[in-house]
Amino acid sequence: MSISFEQFTKASKTHYELLLDADPSKKLVHSYLNRSYCIEAKEKQKVIGVIVLMPTRPETLEIVNIAVSEDYQGKGIGKKLIEYALEYARQIKMKTVEIGTGSI
Repeated sequence: MSISFEQFTKASKTHYELLLDADPSKKLVHSYLNRSYCIEAKEKQKVIGVIVLMPTRPETLEIVNIAVSEDYQGKGIGKKLIEYALEYARQIKMKTVEIGTGSI
């Protein structure tokens, strides 16, 4: 399986479908997308996963959402997204990456 990673600036229907699996509030998802770094994982041209990194403090990013298409879960895609996000954070000179979780 050959996976590529790209930053995206405008969320597509596919991005929202994935992100809403992890965070069921479209309003909330929309509110943080505009101020975040959004990265997609693709196999060929198909989006199979997304991760959203939001700056929270100087030199700090928070992973506010990560989602993988159901057909690709259990194949290490989430791990690869996190590894890519950590490398991306280093490249843009961030010192800390935090993971935020939602609660009901």
